[in-house]
Amino acid sequence: VGAAKLEHYGVKFLEVLGGFSSAEDALKSVPSPSVQKNGERANSHLLESFMGASSSAAVRSGGVRRGSAPAGSGSRQAAVDHSTGQVSLELARGGLSPAQIAAQRGLQVDTIYNHLAEFVQGGDLTFEEATHHTPQDAQRLEAAYKGLPIDQRSRLKPLFDALEGEFSYGAIRCFLAARG
Repeated sequence: VGAAKLEHYGVKFLEVLGGFSSAEDALKSVPSPSVQKNGERANSHLLESFMGASSSAAVRSGGVRRGSAPAGSGSRQAAVDHSTGQVSLELARGGLSPAQIAAQRGLQVDTIYNHLAEFVQGGDLTFEEATHHTPQDAQRLEAAYKGLPIDQRSRLKPLFDALEGEFSYGAIRCFLAARG
């Protein structure tokens, strides 16, 4: 799925998928793919966007293979993390807070913050978009960060303690990710 389609249809697509209890249920509802002239399956873009681009080889060969990792990935977890992180990113772009995303997806809030921190670090989201904190909150975090000894600035707990627990570890993780 290209960036324009993802931006335009991503949230609606995820809303539809949210009605399924598992990826397998969602895939069962997709019509059997027909082979196009170039040998690709007609619905492969839908499967790839849901399961992650790393499953494209499995899609081309006729289906997603449960439990198989893409060649060169080293583990099944890497492919799962990419696709689940993408879902969190799209929901955040749709305006949901980390707590709302976690509730909707049945995941822990810290897991969602981990996903979002990666996208903040990569420049795909801002601290404010990921956490729903204000620019003034970011300024307060920045001031506390600068007040820490240099050797403690990359750790979460000193900043958490400096702000007396006012910001969650997840929000602090996103703040540090935004700083690079």
